[in-house]
Amino acid sequence: MSTRTPPVRSSSQSVTVTALVPPIVMFFGFLAVRDVLAFQLVLVAFMCSLVVSLPVLLRRRGSLLEPIFLVLILVFFGVSLRLLVVSTQGSNELVRNKLLNGEPADVLFGGAVAILVGLAALSLGYLANPALIRLDNTYLVQRPQWSSRRTRLSILGLTVLGILGMFMLVRTFGLTQISAKRFNSLEGGAQQRSSSIAFVYFRMALLMRFALYILLIFRRQVSAKYNLLIPVLFVGAVFVPVYVNNRAGVALIVIDLLLIGYLGAGRFKPGQVARAATFVGVSTVGILSVRGTRNSAVESTLFSRDLLDVSKTAQIIELESGSLNGQTMYGWMAAPLPFETEAGEAWSNLGRYVWTNAYGQPGQNGVPAGFVGELYLNFGWPAIAIGCFLFGFLLRKLYVSFRPHLDIPGIGLLYALTLPRFTIFVLSNDFGTGFWKTFADLAPIMFFLWFVGERSGKRERSERSGRSRQRVVQLREA
Repeated sequence: MSTRTPPVRSSSQSVTVTALVPPIVMFFGFLAVRDVLAFQLVLVAFMCSLVVSLPVLLRRRGSLLEPIFLVLILVFFGVSLRLLVVSTQGSNELVRNKLLNGEPADVLFGGAVAILVGLAALSLGYLANPALIRLDNTYLVQRPQWSSRRTRLSILGLTVLGILGMFMLVRTFGLTQISAKRFNSLEGGAQQRSSSIAFVYFRMALLMRFALYILLIFRRQVSAKYNLLIPVLFVGAVFVPVYVNNRAGVALIVIDLLLIGYLGAGRFKPGQVARAATFVGVSTVGILSVRGTRNSAVESTLFSRDLLDVSKTAQIIELESGSLNGQTMYGWMAAPLPFETEAGEAWSNLGRYVWTNAYGQPGQNGVPAGFVGELYLNFGWPAIAIGCFLFGFLLRKLYVSFRPHLDIPGIGLLYALTLPRFTIFVLSNDFGTGFWKTFADLAPIMFFLWFVGERSGKRERSERSGRSRQRVVQLREA
């Protein structure tokens, strides 16, 4: 199976307009301010959106698929809009409790400046022109065609394993409380072993996502009866993160589907995209409705500590800089898989450290520090600039390395499941979380691509490698 399209590039006008939307929205926010502090907070909010837009505006070309646009979304909702809400609704009880932790509004200023410094450095790093990681001679490029028989077998196998994992997960915890925290710290013995096994079930259940994505890419090469699996796999894929109270997991599925629909599934027509978006939206709302929560989507987005959150960064900045002496920046390399604690926090106690020290709260809860907060706690203010610059450089290097080969379905799938996750989890949580969560999805997909790739002769591989190098040169010169 081979589905080839030209290398991806959006029109310069659409890219520029999209990059300008957040700073323009923040510019109009100045009309709502009433005092000096509010003006200062909105000014920082405007500057945060603007500096992330600069790599796009200065180049005046690129693609909406670039990771810098994900950074822009994280900044818009996690920093800019929240600063605007505090500036205009500082007396609101929800704002005081959720974003200000009961303190005056000026507590956010230090965190906002720290994020601004980090974003400016990240943008500078992203403006670099790094050398590409050569993918020409990898099996991902040399074997772009998928074996029909092995692909169908993979879809069925992943579906069966996913359903089995979901069944065992529900059997372990029951259906009495949907969307509860399922992976809590336990003190040894049978309970800890039960939690470890449950996490294995959880990872098995997530395989339904991969079956869904592969089927979407391969849908034109299989009979109609396989397409009947698409709604079943989608409901199962969304149910799993909802069941374990993982909102980020639901959002990632939506991002995955958008990227795969554009990169690997034959470039859906506008009508198909509209119908798919309607189906995704209605299904997701229906599944989320079983949670029975009173919190609206707006509250969950603007008044939480998710994303690249300015409120938690502000609390962290009040702590002593460099107090962790680099522990979380290297400790994750030797960490075990997260079997005993809530998914995403086992390899590091950073979230619990922030909860206890920055928020002064007891218990086993945790608040992810965010990349800016993690850098500050480990090495202080200089690390924010240096670390964010290197991260921006890395994102650019990975993107330009993938870009010449995004017309290959396997590499499109790999890109959709790695770089967005790495970007979101590093900036919103910490570097170790970003690495391990990306690796957890990367490993099964790499095995799948190796398993289904059609073997080819030496001459054919040489010709394909030459065409690949030519595309790289063309994109460099464009």
